[in-house]
Amino acid sequence: MDFRKVNLHITDKCNFNCAHCFGKFSPTDLRFEDWKKVVDNICKDSSVVAINIAGGEPFLHPDLECIVSYIKDEKKKVISIVTNGFFLNFNKHASILHKVDMLGVSIDSFDAPTNALIGRHQGNKQLNLNNLKVIFQHLKDRTNCEIKINTVVNKLNYKEHIVANAHPLVKFVDKWKFFRCQPFDNGKHKNSHICISDVKFNQFLKNNDLFLDCADLAYKINRDNVAYIVEKTMRNTYIVVGNNGDLLTLAFGDDYTKIGNLLSDDFYALMQKYPLDVNGFSARY
Repeated sequence: MDFRKVNLHITDKCNFNCAHCFGKFSPTDLRFEDWKKVVDNICKDSSVVAINIAGGEPFLHPDLECIVSYIKDEKKKVISIVTNGFFLNFNKHASILHKVDMLGVSIDSFDAPTNALIGRHQGNKQLNLNNLKVIFQHLKDRTNCEIKINTVVNKLNYKEHIVANAHPLVKFVDKWKFFRCQPFDNGKHKNSHICISDVKFNQFLKNNDLFLDCADLAYKINRDNVAYIVEKTMRNTYIVVGNNGDLLTLAFGDDYTKIGNLLSDDFYALMQKYPLDVNGFSARY
């Protein structure tokens, strides 16, 4: 394949408790010096052009700025961050946001009761969309960072006309990804109660004018300067590195299978046996 994008889940700590989440890894996060070793290992593979930082909530990791700077300044890779947006503050995080090529914000609903049911809250506080709008405006005015929204479609939000409800934010958005809820069960966390059928996922897509009758695992619709990307599954199309450096896959079931650990095993060699659907992976990007 021509390129690889690797997802570093640098922490599984999060201030939200989303029912659908599959960002469940080790109780202990690697610190910066070990993440340098992992990144060095990954970047020996010349096909890796981009690294995405996720969690948990990456803004809870104390070394986030150091990790971002190393990937961008030392390794010269395209870098993105996916966040729930709760802690975002443009002035506080300016040094990070100026280095990031794309910022992804997870938004599953614009309805407060629905967000509460999903678990997208800290105590009685939810993502402040007015603050997010200001941050998006700052990003467009002061940086070259692209903006992406990620939405996980599940039993609690599949009836929502979320694109129409997002009108105040859409003008800032470059990409919007819609993921069908990925089944996950690691013995401690299980999300089958909110996973949805093909029929309900297609109902959501039709409600939001995103339905295409095709067999592709992922497809893109370009409309009004926004790339809307629909992903029916992430099972074989997502290269996962857990917060302890494990290279993981969901290809063989609803829990992660460890392929190796990037503190000790060569990334390129591990990828020779990694179960990646190349066509599905390429369609995601």
